Amino acid sequence: MSLKNLNSFVFFGGGTGLSNILKPFVLSQNIPIDSNISAIVSTFDNGGSSGILRSKYGIPALGDLRKVLSSLSSQSKSEFLEYRFRNKPLTQHVVGNLLLYSYLKKTNSLESAIEIYKEKFTEKSIDVIPSSIISADLVGKFKKDIFFGECNINQISHENLDDLNLLSKNKSSIRADKKIINIIKNSSFIFFAPGSFYTSLMASMLPIGIIEAIKSSKAKTILFQNRDKQKFMNHIDFMKLKFEGFAPDYIVSSNKDLKSKIEKKYPQIKFIFHDFFSADSKFHEFENTKIFFEDFLKSINH
Repeated sequence: MSLKNLNSFVFFGGGTGLSNILKPFVLSQNIPIDSNISAIVSTFDNGGSSGILRSKYGIPALGDLRKVLSSLSSQSKSEFLEYRFRNKPLTQHVVGNLLLYSYLKKTNSLESAIEIYKEKFTEKSIDVIPSSIISADLVGKFKKDIFFGECNINQISHENLDDLNLLSKNKSSIRADKKIINIIKNSSFIFFAPGSFYTSLMASMLPIGIIEAIKSSKAKTILFQNRDKQKFMNHIDFMKLKFEGFAPDYIVSSNKDLKSKIEKKYPQIKFIFHDFFSADSKFHEFENTKIFFEDFLKSINH
């Protein structure tokens, strides 16, 4: 399988987890020069600066988009964009969120706001796309209880949710933009980023049409394990349930003990071990992640 004909890469996730793997990928070797790289980012956070802006202006959450965009900036620009105010009246707000909102207000288009933001601050040509431009909230079901909003769901994220859906203010269906569906259909690789499994990764794929497009895509699909080693098998189970039988082609993990469990329960999934973490890192370390992508793409190319 030659990468010459496999040059469309799609990433799903939220702010932190997606950011931690996206930039190492972009700077990796073995990526065709004419590659198309897209990041589909969750827009359903209801806490902090994003929550304040959502509540006041009825817009989608901007925080995860901002964080992904900031990760594609230089270090100095990223530090500026990620600065969080500590004093009133801007307490909790992040510089990048306010800038992104100002561009949204000016253009009346979130997609246009992202393009302006990219032109001014980012260094890499990546298509960063909101999973929805409609303001909506996550609704999680656990046993007989319903949890409304990302903040509340995060408080029980250590549990195994029974279901997860979206709810808009007028209760209308949240459908994915046709652009997202076309990107998925034409993709060569689909990466499911680490991070908060329910409120970041799964959230980014909940708009109607995305799951169906992934299932029908001929792309190779790769799921990254997050740091919750105890719950990861349950995460795979939930993904299979939500996708109605779908399972990723590859699972990438820093936990060797997971291999036998996956081979036993999901023999169709290929397990890839890679140590992403340095001794003092809570997140996927940059160089280790970059090495993974270089090795992975090289192996696919042979």
